[in-house]
Amino acid sequence: MHNQIVHEVVAPAPGASCDCAAHSHAEAPAAITTEKLRELRDVYIAPHVMEAFLRHAVSNTRRGIESCGILAGSLSSDSSSFTVTTLIIPKQKGEANVVEMLNEEEIFDYQFERGLMPLGWIHTHPTQTCFLSSVDVHTQCGYQVGAGEERGARSGGHKCVV
Repeated sequence: MHNQIVHEVVAPAPGASCDCAAHSHAEAPAAITTEKLRELRDVYIAPHVMEAFLRHAVSNTRRGIESCGILAGSLSSDSSSFTVTTLIIPKQKGEANVVEMLNEEEIFDYQFERGLMPLGWIHTHPTQTCFLSSVDVHTQCGYQVGAGEERGARSGGHKCVV
């Protein structure tokens, strides 16, 4: 069992280069219409987020145990794109073919306290190929129904699909 406290991977320092869209938690769209919510949007993922997840998952991957994380960030001021700036590693229990987040209310509290939006989730398939399992599809469905916008990302060892 892999059990870890919820924590934030620190975003680049202000002024540091980042290969993603600029963002500010203070910026909030004035009005988001239902029509706007139905549009497809670009999702930018800061490179440090993916690197941090791979570093986190490597020990479990070597042992054939799945790992997961939550991708959080913000909506651009014009509501045209999302930027993933934060990786949250929840308390979790991983096995060869499944990973379960524990104490999920801590994740929601963490995001709310920091003005972060849940933008997706990421997990490994160390003993399988890169695909969405039936459990993954149900997990993704829950995210999309709950907030309407989340995306799933999966990493099989060092192969990653976003």
